[in-house]
Amino acid sequence: MRSSGLILNICKGAGFAGLALLAASAVNAADSRVVPDTFTAKTTAMAPADVAIKIDVREWSSATARADVVAALSAEDSPMGLAALPTAGFAWYAGSSVGYSIKYAYRDGDRVTLVTDRPIGAFSNKPWTATGGGTDAERKYSVIELDVGAGTGNLSLAADVKLDEGAGTVSLTAKPGAAPVLTNVKQEPKPYWLR
Repeated sequence: MRSSGLILNICKGAGFAGLALLAASAVNAADSRVVPDTFTAKTTAMAPADVAIKIDVREWSSATARADVVAALSAEDSPMGLAALPTAGFAWYAGSSVGYSIKYAYRDGDRVTLVTDRPIGAFSNKPWTATGGGTDAERKYSVIELDVGAGTGNLSLAADVKLDEGAGTVSLTAKPGAAPVLTNVKQEPKPYWLR
């Protein structure tokens, strides 16, 4: 009983200053954690359909990092070049325990463009295909393009990849009349303690 009174007196002595110090250290610890920008989408107009995809971007690629990825994709040995580049985040889909390393992450307003070091669906039993044909099987990577404002997106299996070495950018050009292969595209809100 005596020890509990002693602890109570110490706590009273620390008072408000002690609580403030404790709260400040908790905020600093929270601020030091990397909280990714998280995006979700669902596949549509392709096989497999209705598969949930989750993307965590831990770091947006700098102009130099983007140029390195474009150079690796432009080179003949592009698949090996990509593997050695820094990882900006990860993408994975429901039902898979294996994620895809994102090597290029760029955001321009509502448009988000990502490049993975393997084709999305590479770990599936069947390759992913777009309605009417098209697959990333001939490529050793995938490009994901999200339009967060419109809630739609595309994958390189259903669109043409355009590399601009001068600008260090990657983009997709949808085939005429092709429907987006990603729907329900959203950016998840940040944790309450970062708002």
